[in-house]
Amino acid sequence: LLDDHRAADQQRRLQPDHYLAWLIILASLLKIAAEKTRKLALLSMNADLRWLAGSPPEMFVLVEPFKRLILAVENNQIGAFAPFFEQPLLKAILVPLGGAGGAQLFDYLLLAR
Repeated sequence: LLDDHRAADQQRRLQPDHYLAWLIILASLLKIAAEKTRKLALLSMNADLRWLAGSPPEMFVLVEPFKRLILAVENNQIGAFAPFFEQPLLKAILVPLGGAGGAQLFDYLLLAR
């Protein structure tokens, strides 16, 4: 009975490591999926832009706003499109591990570059 109790204690100690690993993997998968989705959206938007460029004059006026929209999608660096260490999900994971001071230091180091 005592050995079972020790094994259960050791298993409880290992669980946070497993959760942390899974959370980092999920944050990575989110970033990969977001970039893949952005790439597919940009391909479709560029095809639509080519169609607009050859359209009648009343539709041709939409070409410039559409180019700005494509540029905005390409340059988006917010949320899931943020660089890996600036992603809100990863920051949320790091706060309980390092406390608020650790998160502030992390933000300071990111701003220093």
